[in-house]
Amino acid sequence: MDPKEKINSSVLNGLILGGGKSSRMGKQKILLDYHGKPQHDYLEELLNPFCDEVYVSCNESQVYLFSNPIVDDSLGIGPLTGLLSAFKVNPKTAWLSVACDIPLLDVSHLEELVKLRDPTKVATCFYNNQTKHPEPFVTIWEPMSYKILSDNYKKKQYSAKRILKENDIKLVQLKDDNFLYNVNTIEDKIKAQKILASQRDIKLDK
Repeated sequence: MDPKEKINSSVLNGLILGGGKSSRMGKQKILLDYHGKPQHDYLEELLNPFCDEVYVSCNESQVYLFSNPIVDDSLGIGPLTGLLSAFKVNPKTAWLSVACDIPLLDVSHLEELVKLRDPTKVATCFYNNQTKHPEPFVTIWEPMSYKILSDNYKKKQYSAKRILKENDIKLVQLKDDNFLYNVNTIEDKIKAQKILASQRDIKLDK
């Protein structure tokens, strides 16, 4: 697929989830460099072929860092409030949300998710073969999910994974789901960088 070609772009916006307080990392995860540029720039480039518009979910103090912010004043609760803030901006579009702390994600994974998307379901997401649960790190949330997310927030039930488990969703299962590796600490970051370096070496050898 030509990366410049938009797929289902008329009904899909992108949302980069800013990663909360990043207390274990000691640095804002959304600004880390795994691909020769800040992670938010890398993810925006990944999302652009599939989305009409791409936004970054962040708090008020981070707004100056991004050209396309959506302010979430409840960072630290999890992705739920970021999603709600996005739906307030546009409740009629679906939102393809991507966590900033899964640096192994690439365009092929998004291609697969968008290709297998089911807009009649609440959401489309990957199945995590290790945890045996739906994985909220990369998810297409359909407009019908807005009310479900809002109702859970009112009940103080903030787990996006729980919401996915309890509702009618489309699960996409890949044989290799190592790209869902989640980076929270400096040690995690070093491991991810080693994996990416190894992948680049393999591509150069071909």
